[in-house]
Amino acid sequence: MERKCPQCKTWNSSNKYCTICKQPLDPQLIRELASKNREQENANKPLDRIDMFHNKMKHSRFLIVRIFYTIIYSIWISFVALMSFFMWMTAAGPG
Repeated sequence: MERKCPQCKTWNSSNKYCTICKQPLDPQLIRELASKNREQENANKPLDRIDMFHNKMKHSRFLIVRIFYTIIYSIWISFVALMSFFMWMTAAGPG
Protein backbone atom coordinates (compact mmCIF):
# COMPACT_ATOMS: atom_id res chain seq x y z
CA MET A 1 0.00 0.00 0.00
CA GLU A 2 1.36 3.39 -0.92
CA ARG A 3 1.09 6.39 1.35
CA LYS A 4 1.47 10.03 0.54
CA CYS A 5 3.79 11.98 2.79
CA PRO A 6 1.93 14.89 4.45
CA GLN A 7 5.04 17.04 4.46
CA CYS A 8 6.69 16.64 1.04
CA LYS A 9 3.72 15.06 -0.84
CA THR A 10 5.84 12.15 -2.13
CA TRP A 11 4.23 8.74 -2.60
CA ASN A 12 6.00 6.00 -0.63
CA SER A 13 5.58 2.25 -0.91
CA SER A 14 4.80 0.51 2.42
CA ASN A 15 7.48 2.21 4.50
CA LYS A 16 7.13 3.52 8.01
CA TYR A 17 9.05 6.65 7.06
CA CYS A 18 9.15 8.86 3.99
CA THR A 19 12.12 8.11 1.74
CA ILE A 20 12.71 11.83 1.04
CA CYS A 21 12.10 13.76 4.26
CA LYS A 22 12.05 10.90 6.85
CA GLN A 23 8.60 11.97 8.12
CA PRO A 24 6.73 9.05 9.83
CA LEU A 25 3.91 7.64 7.67
CA ASP A 26 2.55 4.77 9.77
CA PRO A 27 -0.52 6.00 11.74
CA GLN A 28 0.40 3.98 14.82
CA LEU A 29 3.95 5.35 14.77
CA ILE A 30 2.60 8.90 14.41
CA ARG A 31 0.35 8.39 17.48
CA GLU A 32 3.25 6.97 19.51
CA LEU A 33 5.50 9.90 18.61
CA ALA A 34 2.74 12.40 19.43
CA SER A 35 2.18 10.68 22.78
CA LYS A 36 5.90 10.86 23.61
CA ASN A 37 5.96 14.56 22.64
CA ARG A 38 2.97 15.27 24.91
CA GLU A 39 4.64 13.43 27.81
CA GLN A 40 7.83 15.46 27.34
CA GLU A 41 5.88 18.73 27.20
CA ASN A 42 3.97 17.83 30.38
CA ALA A 43 7.18 16.84 32.16
CA ASN A 44 8.85 20.14 31.23
CA LYS A 45 5.82 22.29 32.05
CA PRO A 46 6.18 24.25 35.30
CA LEU A 47 3.78 23.48 38.13
CA ASP A 48 0.84 25.79 38.64
CA ARG A 49 0.05 27.42 41.98
CA ILE A 50 -2.34 24.70 43.20
CA ASP A 51 0.16 21.91 42.50
CA MET A 52 2.92 23.86 44.24
CA PHE A 53 0.63 24.35 47.26
CA HIS A 54 -0.19 20.61 47.42
CA ASN A 55 3.48 19.65 47.17
CA LYS A 56 4.42 22.18 49.81
CA MET A 57 1.79 20.90 52.26
CA LYS A 58 2.37 17.23 51.50
CA HIS A 59 6.13 17.48 52.03
CA SER A 60 6.16 20.01 54.84
CA ARG A 61 8.84 19.64 57.47
CA PHE A 62 6.21 20.04 60.20
CA LEU A 63 4.37 16.85 61.12
CA ILE A 64 1.20 18.68 62.19
CA VAL A 65 0.91 20.37 58.77
CA ARG A 66 1.26 17.02 56.96
CA ILE A 67 -1.35 15.40 59.24
CA PHE A 68 -3.77 18.32 58.85
CA TYR A 69 -3.28 18.29 55.06
CA THR A 70 -3.92 14.52 54.90
CA ILE A 71 -7.10 14.81 56.98
CA ILE A 72 -8.51 17.72 54.96
CA TYR A 73 -7.56 16.08 51.66
CA SER A 74 -9.22 12.79 52.72
CA ILE A 75 -12.40 14.60 53.74
CA TRP A 76 -12.44 16.43 50.38
CA ILE A 77 -11.97 13.22 48.37
CA SER A 78 -14.74 11.50 50.38
CA PHE A 79 -17.07 14.46 49.81
CA VAL A 80 -16.42 14.47 46.06
CA ALA A 81 -16.95 10.70 45.84
CA LEU A 82 -20.19 10.92 47.81
CA MET A 83 -21.52 13.81 45.71
CA SER A 84 -20.57 11.97 42.51
CA PHE A 85 -22.51 8.93 43.71
CA PHE A 86 -25.59 11.04 44.51
CA MET A 87 -25.42 12.75 41.12
CA TRP A 88 -25.13 9.37 39.41
CA MET A 89 -28.15 8.09 41.35
CA THR A 90 -30.12 11.21 40.42
CA ALA A 91 -29.22 10.84 36.75
CA ALA A 92 -29.88 7.08 36.68
CA GLY A 93 -33.31 7.40 38.33
CA PRO A 94 -35.32 8.83 35.44
CA GLY A 95 -33.58 6.74 32.78
